[in-house]
Amino acid sequence: VIPMFAIYTFGPQIVGLLGWEQGRNAALGNVVISLFFMLGCIPAMFWLNSIGRRPLLIGSFAMMTIALALLGLVSNLGIILVVVAFAVYAFFSGGPGILQWLYPNELFPTDIRASEVGVMMSFSRIGTIVSTWALPIFITRYGINNVMLIGALISLVGLGVSVMFAPETRGLTLTQTGNMTLRGTP
Repeated sequence: VIPMFAIYTFGPQIVGLLGWEQGRNAALGNVVISLFFMLGCIPAMFWLNSIGRRPLLIGSFAMMTIALALLGLVSNLGIILVVVAFAVYAFFSGGPGILQWLYPNELFPTDIRASEVGVMMSFSRIGTIVSTWALPIFITRYGINNVMLIGALISLVGLGVSVMFAPETRGLTLTQTGNMTLRGTP
């Protein structure tokens, strides 16, 4: 969520710093990227039940990490590749974007489910506030490429946590998922 909201909020400035001139063209680039954020949610809704939550989460984090790492590691990509990398990031963020609402409801036992989902959403919003506040400061201090690498690192942490701990809940009842261990066994 942290890189996603930062990109949502500062999209034209980020696209401008990565090679697309500021103004209308940067705003157009941001519109294209925003379209991919929306489009990524559509297949993710279907993939939840066809490939499952765990593969969707892991695959999404992997693609998001690669896209941001490319933006951070390669200078002067050219505007087409910058937009493609952001579009890949935006498209694949659809999975985690949908799962942030669904998955916590499936993972916690019924008696604490509402409280735990509230805590998870609160941490998500705190991360959003911090990233939105910190992004301009980090861009000024460390440069856009390093900020993209920080975003890639955050996505990589999400990937690692998902690989290690995310259980598959597809096809299970809420009672079954609420009784799972961290490794996903009922």
